[in-house]
Amino acid sequence: MNTSSKFVVAVHILTLLSSQKILLGEKSLMKSDFIARGLNTNPVVIRRLLSLLKAKKLVDSKAGPSGGFYFKYDPSTVTLAMIHDIVEPGNLYHMYYSSPNKECPFGSHIHGYLKTLLCSAEASFKNVLAEKSLLDLVNDVLNKVEHKENLTKEEFASELKKNMKAISSKCSQK
Repeated sequence: MNTSSKFVVAVHILTLLSSQKILLGEKSLMKSDFIARGLNTNPVVIRRLLSLLKAKKLVDSKAGPSGGFYFKYDPSTVTLAMIHDIVEPGNLYHMYYSSPNKECPFGSHIHGYLKTLLCSAEASFKNVLAEKSLLDLVNDVLNKVEHKENLTKEEFASELKKNMKAISSKCSQK
């Protein structure tokens, strides 16, 4: 019984793209290779999620050697709950794939109890996510970067731009 990391990866991607939009400009582009490097994963994994996010109109892209992806909205208008619903639709918890044995004293009663409990837990989870926007997350991350790296937002933007150019040139040499 595996859990998916799609939500966590999608939030990471959208936080990067939102930060880029805030720091570097409205339609500043970020390559999937750059994003994948930050997540220590294969660019194909990132492209699959970006395709889903593009289909749901959260991101857009420009093709070609100088292309990449960008976030389309104001980060303050997109909540973590919205992202979760896009990449992980449906319920968080699933009940049995087959009904419990009605002859079992527990099996005949536990289903209703668990369903009520899990619905309540899921509602709480989604309420917490609905309270946080991407902008909240971007600001939290940028504040931590400023504190840890002792960089201002402007200095961080400059470093981000340099890193993106270095990776872009490596990608175009392949």
